[in-house]
Amino acid sequence: MTAFLLKGHTTAAFALTGACALGGLWSAYFWATRRSVPKALEVWYVVCYVLVYLQVGLGALLYSRGLRPGEGTHVLYGITPAVVTLILVSSRTSFESRRVAVMTVALLAFAGMGVRGIMTGFAG
Repeated sequence: MTAFLLKGHTTAAFALTGACALGGLWSAYFWATRRSVPKALEVWYVVCYVLVYLQVGLGALLYSRGLRPGEGTHVLYGITPAVVTLILVSSRTSFESRRVAVMTVALLAFAGMGVRGIMTGFAG
């Protein structure tokens, strides 16, 4: 079971990193061109949120089974996007006018943390 969880966590890490990078670049386009964000991009934001919590959940299960990442900072790279996601969702209406800018920065940061997480965790 632990090997299955580890494989899922590793696969989801690459999916999360790629999805956030793509979403961040897509969001940056709409931010730079000052166009309104399409519904598909809003859905993509939710996909990234779900992937963040899938990663945290799988990581927590692995941690509870006694499996530890290569470096302690790996946990930080997982928890930070989860906390930021909570803030983004709860503050959605307060930054509506600059949402695309905030999401661009957040998703690109999540992608960067995903790369660092992959390098410091089980796959690195």
